[in-house]
Amino acid sequence: MKIQTVLEKPKRGRYSVYAVCSNRGDCELLDFLYDLDNNLEKSREALLATISRAASHGREGLSVQKCHNIADEIFQFSGGKLRAAWFYDKGSMIICTHAYQKTGNKTKVADKKRAIAAREAYFEAKKNGTLEILPDEEGT
Repeated sequence: MKIQTVLEKPKRGRYSVYAVCSNRGDCELLDFLYDLDNNLEKSREALLATISRAASHGREGLSVQKCHNIADEIFQFSGGKLRAAWFYDKGSMIICTHAYQKTGNKTKVADKKRAIAAREAYFEAKKNGTLEILPDEEGT
């Protein structure tokens, strides 16, 4: 499994943020966020701001409207009409699994299952020594 750096831990922050990538190295979270229609630009910026705040303060620094548990050890960041599923790892890491557009009051079962499967694959790859951290798009 591969993950990509999304946000390095801020100088006074608590967490580094990563996103799950495909075997080819495509980052689904970033691809989704940057391929959105212009009418969702404010939602994208709001979601990225939420993720950035979590890097600095953890989920404790966010309201329940911006971050809450959606499944066993899976959380959801909210920003406007967009959501991003994620989980914690030791070493001050937040791992985002994917992002999606809100379509109702409850998170779809498919999005929960997808995040749970990504979490399981992540920890299996970490245990087996096959977890690869890719540099962010700027090469760091």
